[in-house]
Amino acid sequence: MAYALRERARIDLDLLDLDDLTAANSDATRAVSLAPQSANSVFTRCLLYVHTERYGEAIGDCSTAIKLDASLYPAYYWRAFARLNIGDYSSGIADVQSYLRNNADDPDAYLLQAKLELGLGSRGQAQSSASTALQYYRSNNNQAGATDAQKFLNDLARAASQGSP
Repeated sequence: MAYALRERARIDLDLLDLDDLTAANSDATRAVSLAPQSANSVFTRCLLYVHTERYGEAIGDCSTAIKLDASLYPAYYWRAFARLNIGDYSSGIADVQSYLRNNADDPDAYLLQAKLELGLGSRGQAQSSASTALQYYRSNNNQAGATDAQKFLNDLARAASQGSP
């Protein structure tokens, strides 16, 4: 039953209908209560928390999912994303680097790392990470991602030319 609830929560999450998200949250929470040792159930709820901008709860669930299954690498990515949104840049970098060790060609992770590095004031490292993301987006023919990475790089260059820290 926990599996069915988890899958129904993921379907609702994929649709991103706010009414369905309430139902998905209920399903995911019930799935966790039925199978508290299921890393996938906890991770599903983490995703719901991220998509509803409940970042503190997302970090908690991602952390629990990682404790239950350290090889659940997407949990590291989403915990890094949540940490970016609460300003915990150094912990976020550690998480995204854990994710990248097993997903070295994921351009989204490099762009996330760039944003975290910029949050720490490491403009040079952020530029390098964003450039790597741009290369991977281009090699994957992902125009939307390439546009995002290029915009990030342009914003970095503009800030540098204006003397912003």
